[in-house]
This record gives sequence, C-alpha cells and structure tokens, in this order.
Amino acid sequence: MKSENPYSRPGPAFNLSLCHGDRHSLAPASDAKASSQFNRPSGRLVLCLILLTVFASALPTSSLHGNSYPDVYGATPYTTGRAGAVTAVINDVSATYYNPAGLAMPSRGEYLKEQKNAEFHELQIYYTGSSHSLNYTPYSPDLLFSDEDTTNVNDSYAGLGLSLRLDQIYDVDRKVAFGLYANLPGNGKLLSINDVNPTVHRFLQHGKSLTRPYIAAALGAEVWKEHIYAGVGFTALARGQGAILMKDVEISPNTVTPDQQIIVDVEPATNAQYGLIGVYENFYVGVFYRRELSVELDPVNARARTLLLGLELDLDLAVLDHYQPRTISYGAGYRLFETFLFCVDVRRELWSGFQTSRAKRTYSEQIFLSDTTSVGASLEFEVTEWFQARMGYRRAPTPVPDQPGTSNWMGSDRQIYSAGATYMIWPSGGDLKFPIGIDVSIQSQKLKQRMQLKYNPTPENPFYEYGGVVNHFGIGIVIHF
Repeated sequence: MKSENPYSRPGPAFNLSLCHGDRHSLAPASDAKASSQFNRPSGRLVLCLILLTVFASALPTSSLHGNSYPDVYGATPYTTGRAGAVTAVINDVSATYYNPAGLAMPSRGEYLKEQKNAEFHELQIYYTGSSHSLNYTPYSPDLLFSDEDTTNVNDSYAGLGLSLRLDQIYDVDRKVAFGLYANLPGNGKLLSINDVNPTVHRFLQHGKSLTRPYIAAALGAEVWKEHIYAGVGFTALARGQGAILMKDVEISPNTVTPDQQIIVDVEPATNAQYGLIGVYENFYVGVFYRRELSVELDPVNARARTLLLGLELDLDLAVLDHYQPRTISYGAGYRLFETFLFCVDVRRELWSGFQTSRAKRTYSEQIFLSDTTSVGASLEFEVTEWFQARMGYRRAPTPVPDQPGTSNWMGSDRQIYSAGATYMIWPSGGDLKFPIGIDVSIQSQKLKQRMQLKYNPTPENPFYEYGGVVNHFGIGIVIHF
C-alpha cells in the first residue's frame, strides 16, 4: 500500500518543517555542518552566545499553566537565604534570573576581598531539596485515599550557573558580563507535562506543576560608570507541533498496535526579560521585567483509519502546561558600614494571563486566577572576610481564587522565612588557586489552611481543605576565578 503523508489531511492548518532527504527523519540534514561550529575558538563562541541572547529576547511566547522552582523557592542557595529579596542588589550568577543588570555590578568575589586581587568570573553548582508536611482532606469517601497522590510531592532540584566578565576578556571601557543559569528537577524527570482536567486536585505551585527544566541567559552592562547598570536576557522552554497517522486500526477490546507514523517538531520557546539597577553611594534601586513563559504543543493532528469499514477519524489535539506569569519586580537596598546590606523587594505577578488548552476551554469550567503582589525583605551581615550570614522574609499571596464550581486548582497564601550563610575558603599558598565559597540555606514556607466549599457538592467534587508547611534546604559551591 502506498505510504500516506500524515500531514496531507483536511483540518486545522499545520506547517511542519521536514528535513531535506528522508522525509520521516527527525534530524535536520544540516546537523553535521552545525556541529562543526563547536570547534571554533572560544572567543567566537562567547560572541555567538551574546548575539543569541539579544536576538531571543525579542521573540514572543504564549501562556499556559504551572510555575518554576526559582519562582517558588529561589534560584540558588544564596538567594534562597534572602527570600529572593535581591532585585536591587543581586551581583552573582543568579542575576541571570532576578535582574540581568546585576551581572555587570562588582561581583561577590570583588566585594568579599577587596585587598586581594579581585576575582571577576563565577561558576556555581548547587543542589536544593525539600521536605513537605502538606495536608489535604476531601470530605468524600470516594476521594479519601487520594491524599497521598496529592500531597506526596518532590520539589528538589539541582543546577549550575556561569558568569563571565567580558570586559576582562575583551578590551571594553565599561563592565560587561554574560550569565548562564540552568536547573533540572531532582526527581529524575526532565519534564512532566500534565494537561489534565481542572477538576483534578492539584497544587499550582508545588509538585508536578514545577517539574520542568529552567534555562536562562542574560547580558549585563555598565551604562554610567559605577552608577547605572542595564541588562537583557531570556528564559527558554519548548513548544512545537506534531502529527500522528494510524492505519489499519482494529476495533477490539484488546490492546491494538496499529501501523503508525508519528512526527513531532519541537523548538525552543523563549521570553524576554529586562533589568535596570541604579547605585548612588550606599543606596541601590532596581527594577526587573519578565514576560510569561510556557510549554505548548499545538496543534497535534491525529488521523486514524479503521480496518473495519475503513472509517477515518480526524482529531485535533493541543497540549499546554507550566505557566510562568509575566513579572515586574521593584527593589531598594542600603549598605551600612560596609558590613550590613538591607533590601526590600516588591514582586508583581500577572496571573490573570493564565489559560488552558483549546480543548479545556471548550469542555471544562474556566478558572480566572488573580494577579498577586508579594513583599519581601532581607538582611546580610559580613561577619568576617570568610563568613557571611543572611536572612529573609516574604509574604506571597496565592493567585488561586475560591472555586465553588468544578475546578480544583490548589494554592494557599504563604509566609516564607529564610536564612543562609557563606563560608569562604581563600588561597593561602597551597594548591588552591582561586577562592571557593560554600553557600547553605534553609527555608520554611507556611501555607495558610484553606477550606474550599462547593455550590453543589458531590462525591467526586466535595468540600475539602488543605494547607501545611514546606521546609527547604540548599547547598552550593561557588568558584570565583
């Protein structure tokens, strides 16, 4: 039988770029040529990364549901210990996430040991874990034993960050820095997509809603020497489209393996983020803006032909998950006696842009999340040149409204308490050539107990209440070179 092109079918418009050569191959024919680019000198590679950062920051993205580990817990142990209240003062690799302008500020290596040769670049490796004590009580015998599936979540993650001061590599009059940040879930999964009905009981900001990688890159520059810093960057996920063709499908109560063709085209989905920091003597102010980000597979066209009667079924599918809201942050800081650094931070998250897939908008009750404003503060204390301590607090309201209908997204107002410390190991004439910092952090998030009532409670959609505590810890190694 003549092979049928899975894309030559009526239905929604679907344009998928196939490679030259074998039309069923998923690898572009230009891969061999592209791979040779990695053999070029490192200076050209840095320039390519910079150009990619500027170009990708202008690309649009779309929205869906979820969040990210840095949003909920912190980008690194250093910033977790300050409850994320760092918009105006961040000056290490986590500026890639919080405010790219901070990449061009004097680095932690410069601040910590001014009397020695300054260390400008930074490599950071970290791991964070969590211990949950969540409770979920549905007032229905049918759902009583679903408590373990709902509250048994694993929010551990690990990652690395790299910042390079380009003005120390190239002859530039102003400070210019490039940053790269990435983390991966600690539960062994690279990405978990759950485009399930909103009737399912699911935490918006814990568990499966966070199981995805986070990748960001940014470029920061000193605009006015020692006073104004600006930055631009992007975060990346994935989006795509696909097609499925199934032929000679048997109609049977048993498992059937049909003749099938599947093609999925996945490409990076990027958003833009911008930052600005102003410094005057010991005062700091900063602002940060980031667009929303998502994972989306739309459309996924499916066509099935039955063996009996030759019936053809045309299906139009779409998948959306992992919404990271559009965010605007404002911050201010003050350094006292070159020893204390106090910061306040206001973060506005525009959750009203939340939406579900096309199918969910057709068949499920819609939920309208609320925009939120969280307020945080942090204090850092340099005890000695080799030990620094910090603490932070943040109040983060939930975007999840009361849901008396059939939707069951779960979210509680959070009170976040954080603390952390850094122990520095300085070179002293031995084998160690560069200073190494060890960052540790602990955090406790108290979720306000919440009761959810229903207009028409049923055994499948009963009253329920939930809340609890999430304890979080992190450890990171920072190499200043």
